[in-house]
Amino acid sequence: MEPVQKQFSSFAITDEDIERAKNPCIRLDDQEVFDFFQASGKGYQTRINAVLCHYVQQQKALNDRLPK
Repeated sequence: MEPVQKQFSSFAITDEDIERAKNPCIRLDDQEVFDFFQASGKGYQTRINAVLCHYVQQQKALNDRLPK
C-alpha cells in the first residue's frame, strides 16, 4: 500500500480550509483507521479532515446528478 501522503497528495489544503471554523474534536471508532493516519506523522488530523471533506464533496456531486 502506498503511503497516505502519496495517496492523498492531490488533496490541496487551502488557507480557506485552515481558516474555516472546525469542530475541535474528532471521534474515530476504528482504531486501525486512527493508527494509520497517526503513523503518517504531524498533520495527520488535517489529512483525516481532507479525506472526509473529499468524501462529502463526492457525495454531494453524486446527489446532484441523481434524478430528483
